[in-house]
Amino acid sequence: MKMLPVRPRPVHFEPLMGYMYRLARANGYPDAKILWSRIAKKDVPREEVLQLVVGLDRLPPFSAPAPRWLALPADNRNLSPPAFNKDEVRFCPLCLTERSHIRPYWSLNISAACFRHRCWLVAARSQAKGNYQEGEKESSPSEMALAITRIIEKNFGKKKPQRKLKLSMADEPLSIQELSRLIHGLASFVSRNPDESQKASNRYKLEAAKGRLTQASSLLGTWPFTFWDFLEDRMASLPDSISIQEVFGDVSQVLYRDLKDEKFAFLRQGFEGYLSASWRGEINGRHRRFSPAVAIQQSRISITKAERSLGVSDRKIRRMISSGEISSVRTSKLGKRKFTTIDVDELTKSINCQTKYLDLKGASVRLGLSEGRVRELITAGYLEAVTLPTETSDRRWKIAEKVVDTVIERLSQNRQNISESVDVVELSFALRYWRFNVDEWCALFYEIREGRIPFRCEGSFSLSKIEIDKALLSSWLKMRGQQAANFYDVETAAVVLHIKEEVVYQLVEKGKIASNVAVRRGHIYRGVDARDLSNFLSKYVSLAHLARERKTSPRYLKRKLRVDPVIGPEIDGCRQYFYLRKDIEEMEKKLTEFRYDIVRAALGL
Repeated sequence: MKMLPVRPRPVHFEPLMGYMYRLARANGYPDAKILWSRIAKKDVPREEVLQLVVGLDRLPPFSAPAPRWLALPADNRNLSPPAFNKDEVRFCPLCLTERSHIRPYWSLNISAACFRHRCWLVAARSQAKGNYQEGEKESSPSEMALAITRIIEKNFGKKKPQRKLKLSMADEPLSIQELSRLIHGLASFVSRNPDESQKASNRYKLEAAKGRLTQASSLLGTWPFTFWDFLEDRMASLPDSISIQEVFGDVSQVLYRDLKDEKFAFLRQGFEGYLSASWRGEINGRHRRFSPAVAIQQSRISITKAERSLGVSDRKIRRMISSGEISSVRTSKLGKRKFTTIDVDELTKSINCQTKYLDLKGASVRLGLSEGRVRELITAGYLEAVTLPTETSDRRWKIAEKVVDTVIERLSQNRQNISESVDVVELSFALRYWRFNVDEWCALFYEIREGRIPFRCEGSFSLSKIEIDKALLSSWLKMRGQQAANFYDVETAAVVLHIKEEVVYQLVEKGKIASNVAVRRGHIYRGVDARDLSNFLSKYVSLAHLARERKTSPRYLKRKLRVDPVIGPEIDGCRQYFYLRKDIEEMEKKLTEFRYDIVRAALGL
């Protein structure tokens, strides 16, 4: 029996299957099994045959796995035989360039990445040709996948896992067998419909190992938030179910049966923490798998349980739900039955605040307004009422005291110093004698609240005592009425256009803005329709407006603009310059394209 031409020396505890792959590849054989069929002798023991062809007096100990067609002793390295992969040889090409032997931990079923080079392993099947083919470039393994790979590599061959090597979320270090159970368990419920890589026939392929490691590491990364996101998506897929078994049955089975060891307690704690904070249904004593703290700490409970634990009647809770004081989640339970749960903290706060509500009379006294004016604010949405009289048994309004206090505090902060020489009017007088309708009053309240109409108020704040510039309030009311009629006089049109009245008169005279004659309260005056103003603004833009936008002077901007005005002192005698909006937009578009061309040329694009 002759020795092989090329005889790579085996390394201590190199996988026997990996060494035969190296030996066949070095001598040009397409398959390790073909090489063995050429050198094997029936009357010579297999161990002696291998010693003779590689020129060794004694073979070093090999690590599992051994090929099915080569029954030589191989050390399982404190692992069970099913932990090893006998279907294919996996390796890291970058590691082989440094040292040519196959590392023993690459032969594990769960091995899919290389921690040293932060890349995925590649596979060369023992029955295939010696040269492997690289696939398309893949994304690198995640940090959690690399952390799991590091633990596998460092703990391989050890009887006990090293205590300093453990996952950040686990309390105890995990052995290789426990990591394998963890990876298979988490990957099993990531997808309810396993793809081809998860079928039993493909379970030992490298692609399946990559998929399992990626799925498990995606749940363990930034623990427990990514796990909670997964549970949130699972719960959202069944929005009407309150059965934990129906929504999380496969998750519960893995965590409480397959991974029930104490080392995997962090998984159950993360699951129960999500249920206690976010589960839409109720958790009670029938859920025996969960710790008792889950039922105590859960954020949502049924109306019946709230009635027992908080001493609130069922009727009162349902009235609070219907009035909007507390929110609820209503889902289907069995058939057509509905099941309602409520937030414990929200209900407790609402009960504690029951005495902090005002009726309509109390709110009117606090604000210094009549009950009718307060009711108008509530109807318009400027003051929030918890319940209407028709929704309560005592037929009374319920307005949160803190809402009224917030309105008063915000209004009091808008006080301003108005000169004593200014003619002012009290708001209470104006509301009583100036005949404010509902829309005008609510709009005035909004302007006062936003600080757009200055006022003063001496002493303790009350809306009835605030004083407003009489001329300002009169002009605002007039403008409001004109806006409601969509018809402006020239003075108001000048305010809307932000130009002088003389310019508006010139634009009307030259026909740039259409005008009409109107009669109001026996007086004849010339005015401008709101639609005509809108048409003018959509077609023209003033030089002064463009200068304000660009924070420069009109004279400087006129010199820089590359378009000519269509209205102005040198054109038709108007006091201000106006440009066509489409000319300005086209100029800005060309300027933008020119700047892009300069940038592209500078970058060599």
